[in-house]
Amino acid sequence: RPALLRAVPWLVPLGAAALFAIAGGLVWLQAGARRRDTALYRAAVADHVNDVVKKVGRPGWQTSPEGLSSFALAATGTADVLSRISLTDTRLVRARACRLGGIVFAHFIYEADGREFSVFVRRDRASLRGPTLDVVRDRPVRGCDVDDFGSVGFQTQDLTVLIVADSPRDDVLRLARRLVEQLS
Repeated sequence: RPALLRAVPWLVPLGAAALFAIAGGLVWLQAGARRRDTALYRAAVADHVNDVVKKVGRPGWQTSPEGLSSFALAATGTADVLSRISLTDTRLVRARACRLGGIVFAHFIYEADGREFSVFVRRDRASLRGPTLDVVRDRPVRGCDVDDFGSVGFQTQDLTVLIVADSPRDDVLRLARRLVEQLS
């Protein structure tokens, strides 16, 4: 044994504790970064749960065709956004403005096969992080699972789009692929 370790017997446990603390700190920092990367998806799922699953009565919903069209124009700054994000086998049910992580999005609720899903749209390119699940037409499709909800998002030249459904992520990813194809 080296003389230093014999003279100061507590040096080895102290060194081990320091290494353990450093490793714990790195794990904590990595978990925090992961949570920041998925914060927007988590906020979208929370809004979807309140508006679709729990059907919390909030003001501001537009349901008439005229109301939906004028809301879409006001919320996104483009008149054709509804035709751009509508899929052939879906029906737009209602829409309103919402905040996801402090960023204003237009929340469109669609119905397909008796189930509702949410499409959140923002006119500019909000910061969209998270793991890349697929690449469609050179556009990364990112997302994560939050509880039992699939949540994915992508960006076009002028839009940030998030999709949330109480379906497996693969089903939501299929929706996202179709929307990317349609918007590109």
